[in-house]
Amino acid sequence: MRLGPVQDQFPSHDDPEYKKWLEEEQKLIDRYEKRPDMSWRDYLVMLLTFGTAAEHCLMVQYLYALRRLFAAYRRSRAQSPDR
Repeated sequence: MRLGPVQDQFPSHDDPEYKKWLEEEQKLIDRYEKRPDMSWRDYLVMLLTFGTAAEHCLMVQYLYALRRLFAAYRRSRAQSPDR
């Protein structure tokens, strides 16, 4: 698969790299497909729950890092002789 002018951006369906890419994409699609026993509402709630859990974990890490940086800043200000 080459990148280049517009006519080269669309690979041939016979290209082995393109076929490999399509297979990998299909595996990703199959992995995140809705289970048959779930309604669309339940599936959306599940995805939103996963997303909010990930965001919460990141927020906690950011707050912890900020607290550590602020504590280090206060210690360095307390030790500086020019105060």
